[in-house]
Amino acid sequence: MAHRASPAFIDLSALLSSVSDQALLADPALRALMGDYLCHQIYLADWHARQPARRHGEFKDWIIEGRALFDGLDALKAIAYSYLRQD
Repeated sequence: MAHRASPAFIDLSALLSSVSDQALLADPALRALMGDYLCHQIYLADWHARQPARRHGEFKDWIIEGRALFDGLDALKAIAYSYLRQD
């Protein structure tokens, strides 16, 4: 079996953009991963757009929310890693 990078080093956008339409339609797990990743990207864009000034009282909460988003990205990478190891 070929060596695969750990989940932290998986580039989900590159991985998912290289998937063919046929593979995506044929694999429910891959479709779910794609959907979850796209939703995550929307949430991340919204989070970035709402960035308050550092001195603003909501900045700390914004950082905490961002950490949760990046934890979610790590979870998606772990799912992709386990998916890649299936072959």
